[in-house]
Formats: sequence, structure tokens, C-alpha cells
Amino acid sequence: MVEEDPCLIELVRYIHLDPVRAGLVADCQALRSVPWSGHARFLGEIDDHWQETDAVLWLFGQQVGQARRA
Repeated sequence: MVEEDPCLIELVRYIHLDPVRAGLVADCQALRSVPWSGHARFLGEIDDHWQETDAVLWLFGQQVGQARRA
């Protein structure tokens, strides 16, 4: 269980960067095309209406663009 926002932020970063760090994809650009990753959804490139992204994005910034850059 994650009880504090800073821990949740680090967990989200870890989950989304793990395929890059493990060498499964070359970089974050390549991560966008991985179907089992939510990365493209958080960037707004895919909207399949089943994954809630707003609450997590808000942790990174109160404006959507700012949160996606962070």
C-alpha cells in the first residue's frame, strides 16, 4: 500500500521506466509503442477510456501539459 504522494510518484516512475532500464525497449520514445505499457496513455497519445490517468497526472502537475512533461 502506498500512503504518501511522493512514494506514489516514485512508484509510477519506476513502473514506467522499468522496461527502459531492463533493456526491453531502447528509450522512452520506444516505450510509447509497447502495447502493455500505459506510457502512451499518460502522454495522451492513446485514449481507450478504460485507464484513468488524471489522478496520476495531477501528482506531476496541475496542468495536463506540465504533468506530461514532468
